[in-house]
Amino acid sequence: NSAARNAALSLRLSGWRVLTSAERNEQSHEDPASVEAAVLRDVRRMDAAQGMPEVWGAHTEREEMTDLKAQILDAGRGWCAHTHGHDNSRAALAAARAALEWVKKEQNKPNAEIIVPAMTFSATYEAVLRAGMKPVVIDIDHMTLSPTIMDYASALSGRTAAMIVVHLHGWPYEGTKTLRRLCQAHGIFLIEDCAQAFGAELDGVKVGTIGHAAAFSFYPTKPLGGIGDGGAVTFQSEWAAMRASATRNHGRMDGIQGFAGYNSRLDEANAAVLRMRLAVYPKTLERLRTCAGRYESRIRLVGTCAVEHARHSLPAPYVYPISVPKRDELKALLLEAGVETRLHYDPALSGLPYVKEKCPAADYAAKTLLSLPCHRGMSADDTGFVCDAVNKCVRSLGI
Repeated sequence: NSAARNAALSLRLSGWRVLTSAERNEQSHEDPASVEAAVLRDVRRMDAAQGMPEVWGAHTEREEMTDLKAQILDAGRGWCAHTHGHDNSRAALAAARAALEWVKKEQNKPNAEIIVPAMTFSATYEAVLRAGMKPVVIDIDHMTLSPTIMDYASALSGRTAAMIVVHLHGWPYEGTKTLRRLCQAHGIFLIEDCAQAFGAELDGVKVGTIGHAAAFSFYPTKPLGGIGDGGAVTFQSEWAAMRASATRNHGRMDGIQGFAGYNSRLDEANAAVLRMRLAVYPKTLERLRTCAGRYESRIRLVGTCAVEHARHSLPAPYVYPISVPKRDELKALLLEAGVETRLHYDPALSGLPYVKEKCPAADYAAKTLLSLPCHRGMSADDTGFVCDAVNKCVRSLGI
């Protein structure tokens, strides 16, 4: 079509070109042969186990993910890995659901409510429903894309069992520690949604270790991505971690069927690749942060607004969001210029047909936010090209 032809022409005229897979692998410091070797090694091990799930589905998985535990957790926190097949929402949902089921059991409140930010993926909302509780959606601050502490406090009721804080786009929520104290004062739990923020830090503390429980996603596009759907859940309580670990393995603990659970185990091949990628993850984070830093320093035009992020934080950038009044027009122009962008999230939770709460700030943000590409394979030339395209297109739109 004409848009594709114009994009190709723009790429040629600018000297920009699409990187080959070999070049991208070189930039991302990953050898495809090492991925294949990791997968084949675990296929052979599963064959040697003769199909016994207690050998390769429950025990070796924890062995594979030992490095993961050290990477994301402080000493003394319980840990177990979760996954669910099909799509990313189900993988993250399985991890979040385990945390929420624990909340429901501990709080034991009739008609329990969970406070959820309006600007997040629908999986956060769905996890609350699947755990048998009621999501209470609250509006956001338009500059940070997250609720204020006052927004959370105002939503508290006698039925509140927990609050969910979302580290959106890979940037830590600045008030996480304050929320933890607020939850403690009211005898409720704080759950961190770290689906996009593996390895991010707030005041030197890694996200996922501040709240009472946390959920992570290892979907392939996430900062730490596997070769399929996957996730992890962490708990402050060792007992809760043991319970969740048994729940994802049909309720089995030490080979004994103690209660009814479900199958949500992380598969061996995916765990092996995640373990391999952990070895270079500090370098991956460095590249992601460098990419985001280039955007922050070079995209400073009237009419665009970078999202306000937490001070004293180290993000794990998933995408780089900007807010633009003529978002859809800019998106179309950037595509013609050879830059693909995405929408995260349009609509917001409050715009979904099954959500009753009205959140005008979140609804407005959903119509103005545009996500620029930010991944470990992007070079300085790549980000420079994107910045130049954004600046040029914004000027042409007169915003």
